[in-house]
Amino acid sequence: MLLMTILAFGMAAGGSAACLHGNDETAPQAKRRQDALHAVHYVNTAENMGLEKAKRYVPLSQVPGVPVAAGFMLSLVADNKTYMLAAKDTRDACGFAYFTDETGLVYEAQPIKRR
Repeated sequence: MLLMTILAFGMAAGGSAACLHGNDETAPQAKRRQDALHAVHYVNTAENMGLEKAKRYVPLSQVPGVPVAAGFMLSLVADNKTYMLAAKDTRDACGFAYFTDETGLVYEAQPIKRR
């Protein structure tokens, strides 16, 4: 019974929340999304400069001056030859995120919806 109540609550909470970055995105949400994109581009540039100088990619903690994007969590995995950066919106019920890697291409993403 408790499990059914928890599942029902979770479905109701997840089903009623609106995506923050859809067609009806507000100006403040668009600004946060643009700030996150700026942070992603900043890290891409810093990683490429680091590769040129040190011949390796570095952890996020070693990238100075990364811009803050309110409500976005940045995580970076790096080794000597590759890296992958995710900027996930912790406020968005739909899970909006940016991803990038050593190619410099930036991808917009949302989790695959459960069926």
